[in-house]
Amino acid sequence: MQFSTEEPVTSVTLSRNDSIIYRNTIFPADTVFFDAGLEPNRVYLYNAAVTDQKGKKYDFMSEVRTLDTTSSDYVWQTFVFGEHSHSIIRDIAVIDENNIWAVGDIYLKDNFGNNDFTCYNMAHWDGQSWNLLQTKYYTQSSSFVTLISSIKVFSSENIWYGNLLYMEQDSFYSIPLNISFPSLIMDIAGPDPKNIVVIGENGNLAHYNGSSWTKLESQTNLDLTSITYYEGKYYIIGNKEETGYSCLLELKDNVTKKIFEGSWFTPHNGEYVGELLKINQYSKYGIYIRSDGWIYRLEVLRDSFYLKQTNSRFTRYTYDMSGTGHNNIWVAGEGGTVGHYNGINYQEISSIRNSATFYRCVNVNGNVVAIGGEDLSSPLLSKARITIGKKIR
Repeated sequence: MQFSTEEPVTSVTLSRNDSIIYRNTIFPADTVFFDAGLEPNRVYLYNAAVTDQKGKKYDFMSEVRTLDTTSSDYVWQTFVFGEHSHSIIRDIAVIDENNIWAVGDIYLKDNFGNNDFTCYNMAHWDGQSWNLLQTKYYTQSSSFVTLISSIKVFSSENIWYGNLLYMEQDSFYSIPLNISFPSLIMDIAGPDPKNIVVIGENGNLAHYNGSSWTKLESQTNLDLTSITYYEGKYYIIGNKEETGYSCLLELKDNVTKKIFEGSWFTPHNGEYVGELLKINQYSKYGIYIRSDGWIYRLEVLRDSFYLKQTNSRFTRYTYDMSGTGHNNIWVAGEGGTVGHYNGINYQEISSIRNSATFYRCVNVNGNVVAIGGEDLSSPLLSKARITIGKKIR
């Protein structure tokens, strides 16, 4: 907004849609205001009521439309991998549009056309093509290739994989395991590579300090599925389909506090708690949880918790959630479901929906979203499937 007065300004009152957001007697030239809490794709009317040093009053108005955080301005590419057996992408990470990592188990034929039952457990996108890798884990006495179920990116030069491998400056290293951890590593979280917590099935929980592992007590036997680090604490959710129970845990200084464990049908804030499946933190906007039907905003108050429903219900079951903020959250699931929540509205992308596709993972960074899972269109095998979306404006 630009305005001028005959005499120097002595007071300014700035309003948005009749709500005062600034009032002061000091008003330097070229002042910048940050107005928070605005909704996307909405018109706001700003009014500056100005008084100069002779008491003359002025009114200046400006109309502003906020940008719409939508998912319609994306171009999509889809890739499938697998020549026999059951191939699947289990987790995916976007570093940038020319550097994407996917993990899981992909089965190809060997050079003689025979089925190779040693899986390719990593796939890397360089912006032009995918490179499939069979990355080995080394012990003191042997080496082997196994499927990978999770990935954690600390930087483009330091990436951790759920089979206890990490990549540093393009080289892979095995991490010795000095504890019993009888489970796949389902998720990884931490502020840096010397302060990592991993979770697994049947309540398996462990902490890595940069040199050794400590097995932790989780206080539950549910399958721990998702973990996030926020303001010095780890927050963990888990499930057990056989019992229909979910849990929410808080971990600080290697001590676990159970915030909730109970039935999916536990009443809470006018809804059921549901099957808690994914937990993420979005900077100053706090922690978000995805259930089988909703995205929730989480508030933890002492020994209790509060879930605030944010979106309209998903049309299909979703498996994963990723975002860059409270107004840019993506979900992915069965039937090729890919949905986007812009802080106000939830929208599913019909152009890439496929009834035979089950998307198991999603990750977004900047203007790129990557989704991975499996294609079940063949009755004899499943293929790993990756879809990349890039925002074009």
